[in-house]
Formats: sequence, C-alpha cells, structure tokens
Amino acid sequence: MTAPTGCPVAHGRAPEPVAAADAHAEAEEFLRLFHGEHPNAGPVEPRLAQVLAEIDETGTYRHTEGELAFGARVAWRNSARCIGRLYWQSLRVRDMRKVRDASAVAAQCAEHLRSATNGGRIRPTVTVFAPETPQQPAPRIWNEQLIRYAGYWDAETGRSYPSVSRQAMIMRLSSPAVSETPTLDCDSKYLGKTPLNVSWN
Repeated sequence: MTAPTGCPVAHGRAPEPVAAADAHAEAEEFLRLFHGEHPNAGPVEPRLAQVLAEIDETGTYRHTEGELAFGARVAWRNSARCIGRLYWQSLRVRDMRKVRDASAVAAQCAEHLRSATNGGRIRPTVTVFAPETPQQPAPRIWNEQLIRYAGYWDAETGRSYPSVSRQAMIMRLSSPAVSETPTLDCDSKYLGKTPLNVSWN
C-alpha cells in the first residue's frame, strides 16, 4: 500500500478571497469596537493604519493577543442562540497561532481538554490555531469534536452511525490490513478510540 498523498478528506471549495475594500471595512469596524471598549488600548487610528497597510500588502492581517481574545469573547457575546453566552467575559482564550506542527497541534488539543475540564470545574475555553492565509493553509482538525464515540455500520439495518466514514478512512490509513467499513462487531474494539487527526492541505 502506498502512502496517501494530499489530504484524504473531501473538503468544500476554499473560501473566496475577500475583496480589499470589504476586508478594510470589516477590520475598521472590529478595531473601532475593540478600542471603543478598551480605552486603555489608546487611539484607534495608528493601529487602523497599520492593519490597512498589512491587508494591502498580504491580503489579511494578524490580531494582537488582546484583539484575538476580545474577538472570541464578543463572538460568544453576540451568539444569540447560545444560552451560555452570559459568561462571555470569563472565556479563556488560548493563543496557539504559533503552533504549526501537526503533532504539536494535537498535543495542544489534549491540553485544551485538560485545561477546560479543570478537574471537574469546567472553564469556558477556546484554543485558537493559525488561520488560513493567502500564503499558508491552516491546520485542519478532521474531527467535529475532540472526544466522540467511534462510528460503525450496522449491516443488519443498513444504517451508519456518527463518524463511520471518518472511522473507516482512519482505519484504512493506519492499517493496510483493514480496508472495509467498520461493522457493529468491531465497534467495541474501536469505541472511543477514534484518533485526533490533524493535517495541512
């Protein structure tokens, strides 16, 4: 069996690049909000000029740690359908944008779980990895959730259960001897053991 090339997961199309005018407007709106709610950050104009120049040069810009934390908290605050948003100010933001290696991303995901569960006293936590830029793809975590039961195919009913297609792909990639879709019989063998998979496209 030859090693797979590229990402074996089917993805949608890459997002369309944002027009510079739209990127400018969105950045200005965000920065004015940030500086308006954080007067100690100083006047917005110098930072806005820096950001607009960065967008013109690279197509995007990088938030400061303060802007990143604020953006994550405000996103939660403005999420009208989330009943937990009352605690938006307590959201702990872990800035992992410098982490680029796939194994380090996986290790930080495990640390996120340890930190957020906090020995049983749950802390609202978000871990932010590097975003996709015009120059470099972002890390891609295949799992929708960090912890989830493995999936299986029930041959009797013809129904597939959550994660079955990803589980089958992971089994094929990790063991040349396994090429079939996992069945109900082997579910207990893989239950809860779907590995976290991180890749760059």
